[in-house]
Amino acid sequence: MAKSQFDVLKEEFQNECKVINLKYEYEGYIGVEQWAVITELSEKELFEKYPDIISRYIPFVLLSVEQGKAVYEFRRNESKFYKRSLNNEDAFGCDDELIGIFHSEVFVPDFFEQQITEEYEENRYQL
Repeated sequence: MAKSQFDVLKEEFQNECKVINLKYEYEGYIGVEQWAVITELSEKELFEKYPDIISRYIPFVLLSVEQGKAVYEFRRNESKFYKRSLNNEDAFGCDDELIGIFHSEVFVPDFFEQQITEEYEENRYQL
């Protein structure tokens, strides 16, 4: 099945540009521009090369590739901390270091520390 010229153009656009919906990217976003286009092309080159495709995203913010990398790093970092909180926090929002403070029933004293404390107390009593 042969691809139409528009399908080929759309494929080239997807290879050269990444489009982000700003309302989904930034919670509470109320700006006029709904889209961000990440590409190395200038705005003039975008309109010359992909007029039918880019017209769907007007108004948009044009971002460089470096700015796109920053957005990607932000997403990755947020995802990492979200997964970490799912794995390391209990239902009450306490992490592993604080759980003994809030849930004394799961706190077990350190055996070696207890032995050292008992020996110290015995030696002190004997002296």
